[in-house]
Amino acid sequence: MQTEIRQRYKSGSSYQVNWTWAKSIDDLGGAVGNAAEDNQVRSLNLRLNRANSDFTQRHVVRANWLWAMPYGGKTSQWHPAAKALFGGWSVSGIAQWSTGLFVTPLVQGTTFNGRPDAVPGVSWHLTDDDRNALAQKTGDPSYLDRSLRWFNPCAFAPVAVDQGRIGNLGRNSVVGPSLHNLDAVLSKSFHVPGLPERVRANLRFETFNVFNHTNLFARSLNLNINTATAGAFSQITGNPRQMQFGFRMEF
Repeated sequence: MQTEIRQRYKSGSSYQVNWTWAKSIDDLGGAVGNAAEDNQVRSLNLRLNRANSDFTQRHVVRANWLWAMPYGGKTSQWHPAAKALFGGWSVSGIAQWSTGLFVTPLVQGTTFNGRPDAVPGVSWHLTDDDRNALAQKTGDPSYLDRSLRWFNPCAFAPVAVDQGRIGNLGRNSVVGPSLHNLDAVLSKSFHVPGLPERVRANLRFETFNVFNHTNLFARSLNLNINTATAGAFSQITGNPRQMQFGFRMEF
């Protein structure tokens, strides 16, 4: 489902919001290099591999806006100096939010390239209370940091090699991190004395990733549950906050 709301105003202000709600199901992945493992599971238990597609993001919301500040316009009775100082300002921005990709925990050193069992009654998702409890119980502070322990490795159990079977964990059973980003621009458009009226200058202050939010890269998540860094990310996506000034002539 795709939904869009768009509005433009006589003042020059506008906004636009898009929301995509999506679902895709298949029985073969391979986007993160697990195609061989997926094929093995498919040949033995097709239903176990039927899951959300590797590329699925359930919700994606994007918005952009422009607010032309109603101060010191052409019809204003302000003094020319006040118009020059306070008029022509606008604020614009682009925001994005999307839910995470689906991933499959694995275990090294077992049959079928490592599809584990799901431990009954134990959720892969760690609440703040869970993290505090596990950090105290294990003495491992990594549980307190989502970038070092995204999921609970205790929710999965390796299958012994001598059992000769695949684990019962379904494919793409863990949801990766969501993405948040906001870019914003404060700009002022004005006429430069001595130049033709059609020539205007534009002064801009641009900020990317306004809230300096760290977006974790789902494809860098360590999915091997029997390693010390299970559930840790090795990369982020996007950049930390960046700010810059700009000046340009428009004609």
